[in-house]
Amino acid sequence: MASVHKKLFLVLLVVLTLATMLFATQSQPVEAGTNGQQLRFVCSLMHEAIIRGYNQNGQRVEWRGSANQGTITTWGWWWKGWVRVYYWNRSRNYWYSQPVYVPKFQVGDTYEARC
Repeated sequence: MASVHKKLFLVLLVVLTLATMLFATQSQPVEAGTNGQQLRFVCSLMHEAIIRGYNQNGQRVEWRGSANQGTITTWGWWWKGWVRVYYWNRSRNYWYSQPVYVPKFQVGDTYEARC
């Protein structure tokens, strides 16, 4: 009888371990527009940009990228609250700075701001 209980216990242990591994590795779904936004910044003067601010987890982060025809989008980077956009104008050899407020909630998942 002890060996039946031991086998049952081992089977149960394996099943629980596999179930735990399955549920622990599944990521939480991201709901668009509920905890920050990706930022699209449009400025015809812009060639490069740096964005500094707080992400959806409340961590201070910095994003850098090159503009495509005066537009950048921080795909996969989520912002909320006040951020600062620094953008480079190559022809004037000058960095501009602009504060942008990114709402925590909105319809859609990309917030657009302009210089």
